[in-house]
Amino acid sequence: MSFRKVVRQSKFRHVFGQPVKTEQCYDDIRVSRVTWDSTFCAVNPSFVAIIVEASGGGAFLVLPLHKTGRIDKSYPTVCGHTGPVLDIDWCPHNDHVIASGSEDCTVMVWQIPENGLSQPLTEPVVVLEGHSKRVGIVTWHPTARNVLLSAGCDNVVLIWNVGTAEELYRLEGLHPDLIYSVSWSRDGSRFCTACKDKNVRVIDPRRGTVVANPGVTRVWRPLIRPPAQTGANVGLTTRVLGLQFLQNFLISLVSRVLADDSGDEEPASQSDKSELHGPLKTLSSKLEDLSTCNDLIAKHGAALQRSLSELENLRLPAESGEKIKAVNERATLFRITSNAMINACRDFLDLAESHSRKWQRLLQHEREQRIRLEETIEQLAKQHNSLERACRGAPGLASATTSISSTAKGTVQSAKGEASDEDEETEYFDAMEDAPAFITVNFNEPLSMLQRLTEDLEYHELLDKAVKCESSTEQMCFVAAFSVSSYSTTVHRTAKPFNPLLGETYELDRLEELGFRSLCEQVSHHPPAAAHHVYSRRGWTLWQEITIASKFRGKYLSIMPLGAIHLEFHSSGNHYVWRKVTSTVHNIIVGKLWIDQSGEIEIVNHKSKDKCQLKFTPYSYFSRDVPRKVTGVVSDADGKAHYVMSGTWDEKMECSKILHSSHGSTSTEGKQKTVYQTLSPKVLWRKYPLP
Repeated sequence: MSFRKVVRQSKFRHVFGQPVKTEQCYDDIRVSRVTWDSTFCAVNPSFVAIIVEASGGGAFLVLPLHKTGRIDKSYPTVCGHTGPVLDIDWCPHNDHVIASGSEDCTVMVWQIPENGLSQPLTEPVVVLEGHSKRVGIVTWHPTARNVLLSAGCDNVVLIWNVGTAEELYRLEGLHPDLIYSVSWSRDGSRFCTACKDKNVRVIDPRRGTVVANPGVTRVWRPLIRPPAQTGANVGLTTRVLGLQFLQNFLISLVSRVLADDSGDEEPASQSDKSELHGPLKTLSSKLEDLSTCNDLIAKHGAALQRSLSELENLRLPAESGEKIKAVNERATLFRITSNAMINACRDFLDLAESHSRKWQRLLQHEREQRIRLEETIEQLAKQHNSLERACRGAPGLASATTSISSTAKGTVQSAKGEASDEDEETEYFDAMEDAPAFITVNFNEPLSMLQRLTEDLEYHELLDKAVKCESSTEQMCFVAAFSVSSYSTTVHRTAKPFNPLLGETYELDRLEELGFRSLCEQVSHHPPAAAHHVYSRRGWTLWQEITIASKFRGKYLSIMPLGAIHLEFHSSGNHYVWRKVTSTVHNIIVGKLWIDQSGEIEIVNHKSKDKCQLKFTPYSYFSRDVPRKVTGVVSDADGKAHYVMSGTWDEKMECSKILHSSHGSTSTEGKQKTVYQTLSPKVLWRKYPLP
């Protein structure tokens, strides 16, 4: 009868351990009996700490490694917690610093004397409060100084800056149940947790997201080794060890193959694939190079920190010790920075791979839009050619052209008029050839740009009223209303003024009637630029330099003024400066032209440092606000708001004096709104009615 299946084969069957001698053990220590799964001890090269039973709170012993044998019951303890201590951990950068977590929902950091405890230690160096339930896990960051992680029964993970007692990161909602254990990766970029829901999670603390767990198809490739999942079976007799990442890798591979084989998306051309896969391969190779560099940095950085730690243990002067600590901190920061760079590069590569299909669709859409636009322009050109031919064939215009042109030209003109329709497909009519002596103006208005600039002074009485203001903030309100009034006529006047010649001037002398004189001159032809100066007998001077930049986007044209406008009041010396907003002309090719103003104007008083922020809200079909809305706030040099500006740039502007301001709710953009309590509004400017 064979016993091979009964007797377990093992090469360690007859190997037995040798018990440690009594004088080498720690005896008569009342280890804590609290119901918490913890090691209840922590050790470093100098001390061993053990959580013990205590009445009226929590405590733990701190013993030098050489102090073995029986421990007296009156030996001093660390006893600052009001509840039982659940976990302790020594700082990896300082052998005399230890952290503890307790049922009193606090984390405390203690400084142990160099020779150990001679009396009970009750005053911690730092108290960290942020958990709502008991704290069962504390662990230090392996590379960064003064960074501590704590986890409690509230299923929240907190990362602390011990030096300032502040929360660096608060990770909520990542664990649905109790957290059993936490372990940092060697470089400290991520940490792994085991939860009661039988899942292991790898978490990036900076982003506050789960990088990998058994329910996620993406896999984290750690710098050191993949973490393992452990758990106890029902009988609590054996341990189950399972690596989850192979399964995740296979699931990810199968999902990618199925995604590539699915027919939901249109197949991209071979050129598009090569254009996208080429950069992706380059990014992958660069990422591998960065990973290699990071491994070297981690290796040499660890050796450097070991050397510095050895130097710190030597008896050196105080100045050299401080310098060594500074160098050690810089080396740690350098390693952390390099690890962050590697993680950012890896995330960028993953993002590029996930968005490659979206880029293909966007490129295809852009190509289709460009082809459609080219076809539309070609059709418009053909229609224009047909209209020109029909106009030239009209009886009245034909006789006029014959009387002006010579006989030879008339022969050529008639020959062109009798051209076949097939020529229209390949030939475009030249408007300058055989054209009459006059040109029809359908896009311009019969004004010069210099005269159009002078029209900004239509509401000059606002500046005359501002001269009489005693308060600089009230004067700022009139200046803001004047800056908005220059856009009042752009709603109905969509035509473009003619460009003036170089050196052309326009003068408006109204000293006798209105008290001001304006002079405007074209000082540059390409790029076009004009200078404008206005002097008023009523106590103000205005000057500006105007040049523009434009962008054509197919359906609309954006015009961005680049010059600044200066306004100075003679009696007070207040000097105001502001710039104009962007003007957008819509329906350039097809449809009715209309103009919109958008952007922000910042008016600054360089003498009193008062400011006014005006916001021109762009038109939106889905917005419930009033069209062409303008809002703003006038504040003094200290940032205190005094007036609220409101209105529209084509109708009127009002100001309201602020009585009280308070912080309201948070907006969708994450900014906190300010609520102002004001008096009834006062109308500063109203548009003149059209004739």
